[in-house]
Amino acid sequence: MVKVAGTEFIWYAANGAFQLAGGEAFITDAPYEKILRDIRVFPIFEGANDVMRLFIALEGIKALGAELADLRTLDLSSPLETFGAIAGYLGGRMQRRVAPARIAEPHPAVADRAAAVSGQVVDLRNVTEPLARRHGEGVVEHQAQLKRVAHAAIELYAQLATIARASDALDPTTTADELGDEGALADMFCRRAAARAERWHRQIAGNDDPAAAEVAAALLARGRFAPAP
Repeated sequence: MVKVAGTEFIWYAANGAFQLAGGEAFITDAPYEKILRDIRVFPIFEGANDVMRLFIALEGIKALGAELADLRTLDLSSPLETFGAIAGYLGGRMQRRVAPARIAEPHPAVADRAAAVSGQVVDLRNVTEPLARRHGEGVVEHQAQLKRVAHAAIELYAQLATIARASDALDPTTTADELGDEGALADMFCRRAAARAERWHRQIAGNDDPAAAEVAAALLARGRFAPAP
């Protein structure tokens, strides 16, 4: 999750800087085009992000499947160790509450953000369980949905990491009105991550994947996008 999020955040930031630089970005004396070329490989090397997203989503669904009778024989990829925490939440083993020991007592300045994550975890489970029940082992073929599940889980994990980091960095006596840079950045990031997670939840619950698949099938049937011989 760290690898996927980190490499895609840095690409977003670098691409934005490139855009703001305008025509100057194309001049080789400027650093923008080199930075963009250098970091483009990050989402590919050390495990392509497309594959990583499938691992993340399938591990979460596998944990959830342990509670669902029709998925007891689900045999998916080997566990991804860094996904253990979120997989546990999806499986309900934390009583649908986010309370890892390291942020059991978040700093008061970010306590509201920590409480909000608990609700997001429940929301993710609520949209993922019907997906698992509907498709069973066939869920591996629904990669657009798995991508959404993975990104929602990543947003939750990122918030947990940010809250833990801020709680460790902030002075215990700091109030919400005295956040400073560390707390303000943590609060803003978590609010935006929560909004992104909510968007992924909505798209898991309702999307146009069937229509998109029909359009793609029709185009392929006409041979307009046939693979090269």
